[in-house]
Amino acid sequence: MQSSKVGLWTGWILALGAAAVLALSFFLAPEDLPRVPGCGFRAVTGLPCPGCGLTRSFCAISHARLGEAWGFNPFGFVFYSVALVFLCCPWLSRRFPRTVEWWVKSSAAFWAPLGLVVVMWLYGLWRIACLWRG
Repeated sequence: MQSSKVGLWTGWILALGAAAVLALSFFLAPEDLPRVPGCGFRAVTGLPCPGCGLTRSFCAISHARLGEAWGFNPFGFVFYSVALVFLCCPWLSRRFPRTVEWWVKSSAAFWAPLGLVVVMWLYGLWRIACLWRG
């Protein structure tokens, strides 16, 4: 009983966080975002990190500027999808309790985010290689 309460609270916290991020992305267009150096890697090296452009991509998706979003960072679509799933967490956990329970207890909950990080870093290296070539 206690663990289900924790899971319920976690789902609602994820949903509220996702709702806040998604709402903010609807109010801010990519060009409205401040041009501040937020990336330490880029500040030190002058090169984009794997996450550079994610915020602008996220905002562009909310404004249905999908080509522009892809140009900022294609992983914006992955994170936008994750935010939508988190937004639906309370409903999903009630509608599909076994699926959510399986996900939390499975090794996929560990390997999927780790795989995403690895693929993002490979993308980052590819992006840097493209800058050096041309």
